[in-house]
This record gives sequence, structure tokens and C-alpha cells, in this order.
Amino acid sequence: MKKLPLVLVALLIGAVGFSQKIKVTCHDTQILRKNGYHTNPDTILISPDFKTSVTVADCDYVIDLQNKTLKFMSRSSHRSRNYDVHIDDKGNGKYVVIYKACIYGDHNPERVTVNIHINTVEKTFNFLYYNQYVDRTAMYPTGTITMNITI
Repeated sequence: MKKLPLVLVALLIGAVGFSQKIKVTCHDTQILRKNGYHTNPDTILISPDFKTSVTVADCDYVIDLQNKTLKFMSRSSHRSRNYDVHIDDKGNGKYVVIYKACIYGDHNPERVTVNIHINTVEKTFNFLYYNQYVDRTAMYPTGTITMNITI
């Protein structure tokens, strides 16, 4: 009888569920661009057609793997955005997070598909999207980041 309250608490906790979250804080950033449509970050890293210098960044990405959401927060611009995402679990701590966003770039704001490649083992975070108007893929590679995984 004394074990019954413990069993009920364990069942309640299990019913509520746990949500695994990955939080990435970016401390700096750089833009790499490569002509054409590319989905593999390594292709762009190896031979970009254009790259900027590294600049300071101060933003967070919080990815909720269970609820399939992403929250972006920028302290420097005082902006915050929430997105519903598709998450492709590649196994071994590798994920591709896919969502639609409005990107400001060479032309008017454009709605693009963003792919974030995350490796929680190697602590890498690569953000890329394709701009159809200029036929170019832009990538923000892993800079100085802090990555935390919570359950």
C-alpha cells in the first residue's frame, strides 16, 4: 500500500512526458554563399563562391524535438520568433530542422525553406537556405557556439 503513491507519481510523470530541447547560443557568425542549389553544408564549406568576415552574433535557437518547434531570440535586435518545424532525426545525435522563414537579402523579403544541420556529438550547427531568385545557397556555418541539451 505504501508503494501505491510512488507508482501513481511515476505514472503521472510518464503521462506528462518529457521534451528534449537543444539550445544553441551563437556568439559569432559568418555567411558563405555558393551558386546553385545545395543541401550538404560540407559542399559549401569546402569551396564557397563568396564569404564574409566573422561578425559578432548574440542569439539563441531553442529546438524542441518533441513538440517540433523552434524559437529564435536575438538580444542585439530585440527580436524573437517562433516556428513550427519538421525534424529529420538522422541518428547518432544528428538532426536536420526544416522550416519556412522570411529572409532579407539581395532582393525583397523572400519566404524560403531553411535547413539547420545539428550534430549534438560534435557540437556543430549549420544554417542554410536556397535563394531561387539569384540561384544561390547561403550558409551560416558553426562559429563560436554553446550547445545545451535538456530532457
